Amino acid sequence: MAAVAHAAGTNACGHHSATPYLTLPAHPGGTHLLVTLVVLSAGPDVNGDPHARGSGTRVRVAVAGEVEIRFPDGTRERVP
Repeated sequence: MAAVAHAAGTNACGHHSATPYLTLPAHPGGTHLLVTLVVLSAGPDVNGDPHARGSGTRVRVAVAGEVEIRFPDGTRERVP
């Protein structure tokens, strides 16, 4: 399940903040990997357009648990 935690006066990023997070209704046992991508931008081409924030960004999870994020400009990030 996806949700957003809203807060006021709790971090250095600004007085108001919202952090997306993922949860499971019940843990199936073993290892379960949940991945979320947060885009921080004030760019006019991204801000205010929900489709621009996520279009073109892809996430792949390998069997071993490594996460690869590919951004629209071709940049890749890997997280072990």
